Amino acid sequence: MTKEEKYASQLMAQGLWDEILKPAVHELCILERELTRLRKAWSATAPPGGKASFQHPLYDKILRLNAEIRAARSALFRSAKILKTVGDDSAEDETERQTPLALIRARHQKTG
Repeated sequence: MTKEEKYASQLMAQGLWDEILKPAVHELCILERELTRLRKAWSATAPPGGKASFQHPLYDKILRLNAEIRAARSALFRSAKILKTVGDDSAEDETERQTPLALIRARHQKTG
């Protein structure tokens, strides 16, 4: 199971998955792969038998990318919850309710 599939299954398990979230999940996985590459490159700077320096420029990039990944994860799950729960609760029946997800889909169909 790929990382993207894991995130999708987590969102599905919470009842929050929708195909519109697929690009955000893909972008998050790209960031995580880049973080893995940076960590390996930083570790490779260690002297034989020693540890990599926290003062190395790559470590600063690792910290920034970590923060970006945390923000992306948070935004993904928050967006999924918003798409799931926000709607006009005053609507008389379900057909009158216009959720943000329905509006996004309608807009996408008009342009695509």
